[in-house]
Amino acid sequence: MFGKNKKNKWFKIANKLYYKGKLSSPYETLFKYYKNVNLGLSGASGHFDYFRYYDGITGKAVNDLQAVLSEDLFENFLKAFESYKGLGNDPEY
Repeated sequence: MFGKNKKNKWFKIANKLYYKGKLSSPYETLFKYYKNVNLGLSGASGHFDYFRYYDGITGKAVNDLQAVLSEDLFENFLKAFESYKGLGNDPEY
């Protein structure tokens, strides 16, 4: 989505601001989404892990992503979210 991760200056700056709690919305939501879908948590990555980890995806998070993602990327997010919700209350791999 944004090129090579940790080698990019943008990533280092955003990561530092994110961990200091100084990355403002909607960019905080976008960065959290990017990190978890592309870099993963505990070695995992992808939409499934993002939705599973952030079980309570809020309307605010969806609105934030819609504000900053291109239309095709946001549609991809929505399709993945709908698929995840279709897995039921206790989804597993």
